[in-house]
Amino acid sequence: AWECTDEYILGGDVPKILEKYRYAEYVGGLDATDDAIVFRLLAFVCDHFGHNGSGGLGTGRTITDLIEFCESNRNQSNCRGLAILLASLLRLNGIKARHVTCLPYEDPFSDCHVVVDCLLPSGKRIMLDPTWRLYLKDKEGEYVSLPRLRELFISDEPFFANSDANHNGESFSNEYYRNYMIKNTFRFARCT
Repeated sequence: AWECTDEYILGGDVPKILEKYRYAEYVGGLDATDDAIVFRLLAFVCDHFGHNGSGGLGTGRTITDLIEFCESNRNQSNCRGLAILLASLLRLNGIKARHVTCLPYEDPFSDCHVVVDCLLPSGKRIMLDPTWRLYLKDKEGEYVSLPRLRELFISDEPFFANSDANHNGESFSNEYYRNYMIKNTFRFARCT
């Protein structure tokens, strides 16, 4: 049997490029034991960088590379770039997180979506979607992980978005997101 394990490299030096985006104001007073840091980092990414599905993400994968790419592209990146940036910032702050590609059934595919799978300091898993400044809860008020989202689709159960969810300032639609993600939760892929 094939076994895969995750290795998270947590912490590190804060890149200088974050200073011009007031990064310290977002994480100040919080540490990696407080779930609130996760939502502040989601806000940090979404407050400064937008989504452009055809905009690419550049060739580098460091925080500095991703931000410099955004800066040269009207402060925008595709969903993969935003998810890699958010996951990298979470890990910088000691939070276990990785970007995950959500794939449709067909292969080759013409469309996919990339989100962040995050282990909150409280121990719960959550899916974060920086394209939509989004996280979800189920009808019991529990955070929704990516596997749980697929279960909600299968059982046709509702999910509820955070109140400030939006796409580049445009309002969030549960129905649109459900239809878009239903086709993109057949398979998941991640870097190893």
